[in-house]
Amino acid sequence: MRKQLWAIALLTGLVLALAGCASSETPETIIKEVEVIREVPVETEVIKEVEVEKVVTKEVPVEVIKEIEVVKEIPAPKSFYESPLLAQRAQAGQIPPIQDRIPTEPMVIPAASQGTYGGTIRRVYFGPADIWNFGRISSERLLRWSQDASALVPALAKSWEASNEGRTWTFHLREGTRWSNGDPFTADDFVFHYEDVILDDEIAPIKPNRLKTVGGLGTVTKIDDYTVRYDFEDPYWVFPENIAQMDQFNGCCNQPYAPSSYMKQFHIKYNPNVEAEASAEGHESWQAYYLAMFDIRVNPLRPMLKPWIPTEDSRYGSSQVFTAVRNPYFYAVDQYGNQLPYVDRLQYTLVQDNDILQLKAIAGEIDFQGRHVNLSMFPLLKENEATGGYRMTIWPANTGAEIGIHFNQQWTGAEGDYFRNKDFRIALSHAINRDEINEISYLGQGVARQPAPAPSEPHYPGDQYAFEWTEYDPAKANEILDGILPNKDADGFRLMDNGERLHIIMDTTPGEGRDTDTMELIAADWEAVGVKTKVNEVTRTLLSERREAGEHMVYIWGSGIGDPALVPAPDWMGAPFPQTLLWYNSGGAQGIEPIPIVKELTDMRARTTQLPLEERIELGKEIAKKQLEQLWIIGVTGLSPSNQGVIITSDRLRNVPEIAANAWMFRTPSTGFPEQFWFSN
Repeated sequence: MRKQLWAIALLTGLVLALAGCASSETPETIIKEVEVIREVPVETEVIKEVEVEKVVTKEVPVEVIKEIEVVKEIPAPKSFYESPLLAQRAQAGQIPPIQDRIPTEPMVIPAASQGTYGGTIRRVYFGPADIWNFGRISSERLLRWSQDASALVPALAKSWEASNEGRTWTFHLREGTRWSNGDPFTADDFVFHYEDVILDDEIAPIKPNRLKTVGGLGTVTKIDDYTVRYDFEDPYWVFPENIAQMDQFNGCCNQPYAPSSYMKQFHIKYNPNVEAEASAEGHESWQAYYLAMFDIRVNPLRPMLKPWIPTEDSRYGSSQVFTAVRNPYFYAVDQYGNQLPYVDRLQYTLVQDNDILQLKAIAGEIDFQGRHVNLSMFPLLKENEATGGYRMTIWPANTGAEIGIHFNQQWTGAEGDYFRNKDFRIALSHAINRDEINEISYLGQGVARQPAPAPSEPHYPGDQYAFEWTEYDPAKANEILDGILPNKDADGFRLMDNGERLHIIMDTTPGEGRDTDTMELIAADWEAVGVKTKVNEVTRTLLSERREAGEHMVYIWGSGIGDPALVPAPDWMGAPFPQTLLWYNSGGAQGIEPIPIVKELTDMRARTTQLPLEERIELGKEIAKKQLEQLWIIGVTGLSPSNQGVIITSDRLRNVPEIAANAWMFRTPSTGFPEQFWFSN
């Protein structure tokens, strides 16, 4: 199994804040005993403890000074136990006994301490587009990452191997795994989803990029009930890392399987009456009906493999209170044989903004939340820990830029000519007072930078690219703008060649360090150099819809050039080139053909998956350099723990790690293994 390098570094000021002490000396941050769960051929689990000493720094490459591996064997459980609530249902004949509900070789998730069953984890969410608020904590994947993200962990697949020089990948499923309705989970679920869904151009006009190489879409073959093989035209050495990100539960295709026995009733191949049924339900086609029934926001009854599953009356996004309860067929146990999860249910309250989230936390109404908790909220939340009955922790993130300012290069209005002018974007970059924003919004814990990879990433292109055009220099910004937009109106705002005022609208949504107050600081900086700017706060759902439709002038989201082999090749261009992304995804039938540099970058990204690690790293550096040179996305600050890393945890919630890998790719907080959280008392 190929490992990934993932380094964790905390900034000195934040460490002091968390420790609640003051010191004139710079302390060392020591990270110890990070658990890694791995499968071995015998019926044991292996924990790898990694001791790493690091000197706390800011924008410099993080060096691992010492690494020690200590392997401990955990005997496979011989007996299994369950929640009293499930035991009652089994005794009443409502569900099978536990030995018939879990695999013959269940996944063993070692618990930090043996827990007790019960309780509700209370969280908040922002609406239907906030679906990953549920999907990250209630994870369902073939593979997942260890706590420190140094290794992939077997999950639904108990093992896997490559052959044919990386072109063929074989996955071995856990025999006896069942969907949440009791149906067997087998290779048939992969074949059905591939042949009858992914290959259907009406259901899936856009094929899943994580199942593609340069040579096209891979194929799926059933070897036996519990063995699945993927074949590709090209070497695909990072397929395990990519299939570990195939966990979509709305739409259809960023997932390698589907509950075939259940979903066949919505497919015309298996149900000749489905067109009439679709029409009766208000859908324009049976394909639209199928997609709706796959989406748990519409159909909470769709079987899942998650630790927690929605209740029948919950609709994610439209329910004021969304509830997910323990899956009686969940495939994992702890080292003592207790079926997980320990916690009975997740409960989400729909709120409108971060202010309400903060008030609910202080009132003691949140048990575990990192999503939408901004770093700027940390001081007040820390001050009220005792009042709210919670504790604050930090899971650091290597986010390239908490704020990425994405200029729509395909905007059709008169402003588009200026958005496509690199000098215009350079001027606006110099106009941003990043130090002020860092102090106000990120408590001084970020670094003024463009959305380059983090210094600890192997494909970091160097300081020149990370810091280009980040100097706060209003005079230089004005000088550049005077050469592009020399004329101004009576209010001092710059006029376009058509005589109209250039007016930028930045679409944003609250959360993850991109709050409206921060965006207003940027708007004020731009107006100070004569560029009229409006911050347009919309819901997360509307923001996503506008970006996908290319209806945004400027789109605000976190940004960073991650490992290009682990980002589906065309997907990186979503906000700057929305119509070109559509062109790629539709096979050229729709959208706008890419300009040469976009095509070159996309082709380079596609090639990364075929290369040995060292060559892939070098190509990744070149990709980062070329992309950063274009400045399609202006970074503000990066490397702060703002994105998903400021964690509120109830004092009663146990087994929550003090630190875990934090990144979208790892589906944080999945790296904390929430299945083994439990409540005291």
